[in-house]
Amino acid sequence: SFLYAGPHEFGSVFRDHLVFAVPVYDHESKIIHILAATIPRQQLQKTIGFFAFEDFDSWMMVNSKSDIITHNDPKLAGLNEKEVYGEIFSDGESWDENVVLVKVMRTGWKVVSFLSEERLMASFHQAMFLITIFSIFLFLIIILVVLILSAAVAKPVKLLTEGVERMMAGDYSQRVEISTQDELSELADSFNLLAS
Repeated sequence: SFLYAGPHEFGSVFRDHLVFAVPVYDHESKIIHILAATIPRQQLQKTIGFFAFEDFDSWMMVNSKSDIITHNDPKLAGLNEKEVYGEIFSDGESWDENVVLVKVMRTGWKVVSFLSEERLMASFHQAMFLITIFSIFLFLIIILVVLILSAAVAKPVKLLTEGVERMMAGDYSQRVEISTQDELSELADSFNLLAS
């Protein structure tokens, strides 16, 4: 486990570096050495920002002591999470008008990402807008098809009705011309045969 990992505690030499220190034990479980390594904080910030967080409003990496190791705002690195935000973040929390996404690593460190609800819901709102437009378009097409079909059926029926009324009035000379090639056309042919 890490004996220490974090910035700012070793004076000016390591001020801009992240220091990792791991104890080396002997067979009696006594610490005999410390292995230490440093990573420039700026390099760590670039790496994390490039690979994982370009879609978030802001982000930070926090060690197990709640010290901010790196932050998209470099001025906040080295401060305590609670000092900056007033709380220690865990999974599924909200802060201000942001949704807080927390990824806890095996070391006890965590990555905290802040995403505004507006940006989080933007894709949902866009999808709802597209669904609404598609629904309106589909509704208009259905109305158009219904109107076309009703007109195609209503006109021949009207012609047949008028023919029947004239025949009832004693006019057997008129004929109904329907060229729909369906049952209405057969009915018109039968009507004309009856009129003859």
